[in-house]
Amino acid sequence: MNIKAAFVALPLVLAIASGSLKASPVTFTESACSVSIVDKPCLFSTEGVQYDLTPQGRLHKSAPGGSDSTLQLPFTGVTVDRVSFARYGQDLILICELDDGESGAGLIVRLDPKLTVMWHLQFPTFNLSTGALEDHFLYQAGFGAIAKVDLERGVFLWKHEGLYDRKLRTFNAFREPEMGEMEVVFREKIEPKETRSARSIHVNKITGQMQIE
Repeated sequence: MNIKAAFVALPLVLAIASGSLKASPVTFTESACSVSIVDKPCLFSTEGVQYDLTPQGRLHKSAPGGSDSTLQLPFTGVTVDRVSFARYGQDLILICELDDGESGAGLIVRLDPKLTVMWHLQFPTFNLSTGALEDHFLYQAGFGAIAKVDLERGVFLWKHEGLYDRKLRTFNAFREPEMGEMEVVFREKIEPKETRSARSIHVNKITGQMQIE
């Protein structure tokens, strides 16, 4: 189990009924630096555009026939541990896991083609799952937490925290969310050595009402 704690506070300047399961329309891609990038930059690309992200959050973009752009992601005092990404129209959504050596949290950022930050939002915990994007919503999970994000406004539409059970050690990590017509299922990711069955959380997409199984 990951023993680091969720950030109590990060030095971020924040901008402001069940259905049959189906594959998510868009899932996030784990970058080649899906393991810690503390010691070296992360390189990833999408639709012919190359990105270079340093552990300190400096993002450089280069595209064939276009001008380069550089941006400092909106955080200080921490480093990027992992990053995943997805296209949202012409924009780029980044999900970064941040680490200060003792604790961790997530940062979700929407960038336009010029690397302008449209909005950024702090996710409260670490151990981030692969996110799922449906319409203009992001479904995301992390250590003991699940949430739905409005990608147009950069706000949580619902969020549940404190789901980790210390005694049973459940909901430490999650698999990619499974999308149904009226619900989303956050299924627990467990270690192969564990003998118990994985538990799951079924959530109504609209109301956020959840049921743990």
